[in-house]
Amino acid sequence: MEKSTTAAQQLETHLRTLSCDNAAIVHLSAEQFLQRGPGDARYDVVFLDPPFGKGLIATCTQLLEEKNWLTADARIYLENEHDLPVANIPTHWHIDREKTAGQITYRLATRQA
Repeated sequence: MEKSTTAAQQLETHLRTLSCDNAAIVHLSAEQFLQRGPGDARYDVVFLDPPFGKGLIATCTQLLEEKNWLTADARIYLENEHDLPVANIPTHWHIDREKTAGQITYRLATRQA
């Protein structure tokens, strides 16, 4: 999913170059996409790396839970600004690993339903 038109077009070009026909680029914001819900699908692995300073980790994690996007034991990779409090992450997500490098904190969490 990509909000930027230019980036989405570039990603489409990469898919064609790689002859990748089992992927799709969705040109929406993360909030718009997650608000729609997953339909019948549930996801085991999710990568969250939203633009910093916009409070999107809290919004995205909330929508992942509210709209039932995740399997019971999903793994979630979060990349965010280093000063984001862990309180913005659902309490039933166990942080397995965490590392800070400069202004960025990386976390790997497991959802515990």
